Amino acid sequence: MKNAVLLLNLLFLSLILFTNCNNSLNKTETPAIKEDPQEVNIGEWYILENGSFNKIDNLLELISREMVPWTVQERVSDFTVFNDYAIAAVNGFGISIIKNNDSTEFEYLYNKDMYQYNTITRMYPVNNSVLCHFYFNSVLNIIDRAGSYNTMQYFLSEIPGPVDIPFKKSNPDWEIVSIIPALNDCFYLEWKHIENNIVNFRYSKFFLNLKTEELITREEYRSQYEFKDYRTLELEKGVEQITEFIIQNREIPGSIHFLYKTIKPPFLLKFSRIGSPDNNVTEIKIVKENSSYFALLSDQNEIITITSGNIINTYALPELPEDFFYMDFIAANGYFIISWEEIDFFNVGASGILIIDNQI
Repeated sequence: MKNAVLLLNLLFLSLILFTNCNNSLNKTETPAIKEDPQEVNIGEWYILENGSFNKIDNLLELISREMVPWTVQERVSDFTVFNDYAIAAVNGFGISIIKNNDSTEFEYLYNKDMYQYNTITRMYPVNNSVLCHFYFNSVLNIIDRAGSYNTMQYFLSEIPGPVDIPFKKSNPDWEIVSIIPALNDCFYLEWKHIENNIVNFRYSKFFLNLKTEELITREEYRSQYEFKDYRTLELEKGVEQITEFIIQNREIPGSIHFLYKTIKPPFLLKFSRIGSPDNNVTEIKIVKENSSYFALLSDQNEIITITSGNIINTYALPELPEDFFYMDFIAANGYFIISWEEIDFFNVGASGILIIDNQI
């Protein structure tokens, strides 16, 4: 009987050791966390004035401006990285290259005749150039109609200019109002046409390099908008770790929509933490530079980073005046470039950027 009890004890101990060993093998590596948020260097503040980024000394110079709809106000509507430099899409003007070397310089590639009163949505670094999309928002505008343009344009290429799209050729009065990138040089396009106050939509799948296109259903197009549950995806290790850290360590009610922006197709990975439908949705952007990942928590004035050494840092951004908000950011050439705006519902007043040294 004693031998039987001893045998059972040994078997039980072996089971515990095996279980612990197996759990340790399957456990995701937990990053080290620096508890206290670090104050970032004050950095350089710039305000947009007639398309130019003009330097200001401090936050006290963020003076309120006339409010107009965000669709037509001069503001940074998107960031990307090209040849290691940050590129800013400036609504109503075009794009600007932000060069951070010994000092900050701006190179403006503007076409006000084309972009004024139009809304720039996104940029994509493709084919050794930057592809930019814009459109005329007829609902939120201050004029009846802008000029008719091909609303996908190449910048910084050997041959800048419009993208040749079959549907546009045969339907010159139709306009691309939304664009969703996918893999294999594929872009999902939403087309809009207004005539006699009648609005029509069409949807297509356009292959950029092949210059071929096929019409698709609205349902297929809308399916590209879906935010997948983050637990069902195989995320890059750094993206997974920074996502888990935010979910576990920040009290954010409702759902969280994460937008991981990259400079390679599909350019944008969308995933979410689903919360109560009664609560608001918080949007958090994630970017990568070299082997480090960064997340901007606009509502908390905070940047969270995770390095290749598996260490998480948190950085407290300067508090903005009332009705001013951090909107978007990019990490490039050793710097963070963060856009800010003065907001009143769908109207925007003053806008600009903050440039700070990436301290990791």
